Amino acid sequence: MSDEQLDHILASASATLTSTVKNSTDVNVLLGRLLGIRPDKSLAALQPFMARIRLRRILGELYRAEVLTESLVKIAPDSEILASVSSALRLAFVKACADNFEDVEDLVHLLNVAVARALAATMSPTETNDTLLEGYISALLRALVIALGRCLSWASDLAIDLPHIPKANNEIATRDLCGVDLCRHEIGSIQMLYNFIWDEKTVWPAALENQARNKSDLIGNGIYRIRSMAPFQFMATGSLDDRRVCSSSSVSL
Repeated sequence: MSDEQLDHILASASATLTSTVKNSTDVNVLLGRLLGIRPDKSLAALQPFMARIRLRRILGELYRAEVLTESLVKIAPDSEILASVSSALRLAFVKACADNFEDVEDLVHLLNVAVARALAATMSPTETNDTLLEGYISALLRALVIALGRCLSWASDLAIDLPHIPKANNEIATRDLCGVDLCRHEIGSIQMLYNFIWDEKTVWPAALENQARNKSDLIGNGIYRIRSMAPFQFMATGSLDDRRVCSSSSVSL
C-alpha cells in the first residue's frame, strides 16, 4: 500500500467519524458506538445502599473530569470551546454534589450537554506552536470524554433503575450498611461512603475494613458513621470553592 493510499484511508476514516459525531442526536447512542461503555447489571445493584454508592461513583468520576478540565483551561485559557466544556461540567458537578436522587434526571441532561461539548472540542483541536503540547491536549481531551462518557452511562442507567430500587427515596435506607455483607459488592473507595452508618455485623472487604474503622465515629448503640474526607469534604457540607460556584440556570447545546 502506498503512502497516498494510506493517507486516503485515514482521511476517509476521520471524515466518517466527524460525520457520525455531527449527525448524532443521541449522545448515549454515540457513546455506545465509540466507547462501548455499558456497566454490568446485577440484582445486587438494586439494593438501596448500592443506589447511593452508584450516585457517589458518578460524583467521584466527575471530580476526575473537573481536574482534567481545569488542566485544559490552564493550558489554553483563551479557548472558547474549552471554556464552554468547563461551564457545562461545573453545572453537572454541582448537581451531582447535591447527592439527591431527585436530581438524577436533571444530571443526565447536564451530562449530555457536557459530553456533547467535550466531543465538539475533540473535533476542533487547539492549535499551538508546540506539537508535543497539542498531543498532550489531545490526550487530556480523550481522557475527559471517556470520564464524562462513564458518568453519562452510569447516570442514565441509574435513572432507569431508580423506580425499581426499594426505598430509594429513604435517606436512612440508602446510607445504612448495618449487618450488610459488602464483600460481594463493588465499593471502590471508602470515600464513596461518607455519612454512611454501619455496625459490628457489617462485613467489609479486606481492603476497606481498617479504613472504615479508622475513619468512622461511634454515634451510639454500636452504630458508626463514616466521616467526610477530602477531596469530598465539601460535598458533604455543600460548600464549594469560588471556582465551582455557579448559577442554577439551565444550560443547552
